[in-house]
Amino acid sequence: MKMSRRAKRMHRNHKRNANKNGLNLTALMDIFTILVFFLMVNQSEVEVQNTDSVELPVSVSENKPEEQLTVLVTETDLLVQGRSVAQLSAIKQGDDEIIPSLLTELEYQASRTPIAEGEDSRPVT
Repeated sequence: MKMSRRAKRMHRNHKRNANKNGLNLTALMDIFTILVFFLMVNQSEVEVQNTDSVELPVSVSENKPEEQLTVLVTETDLLVQGRSVAQLSAIKQGDDEIIPSLLTELEYQASRTPIAEGEDSRPVT
């Protein structure tokens, strides 16, 4: 079947304009280059103000923060206050419900700080 002149012209124009969908990066690179040079030139003009004349407020708080005992279970260790107390692999193998090394560490930490009056336990995180 023969194509009309209009159909041939449309087919030719579609083929010619089909590959113009690409992104032109030249203009984008020019913009980034100018931006980099602008930032490099102007970065030395930043002025750091002297803060020696600023008076900091004085704390009037009478309550001191209390230190709490921290127990952390990681993938491999059991930590108390950041110190390794036991390996989890050894704990899993034992049949006891009480972990002896953890018990001795908690007793040691309890002996270091006396319990406050009116409280029956210590805070633990």
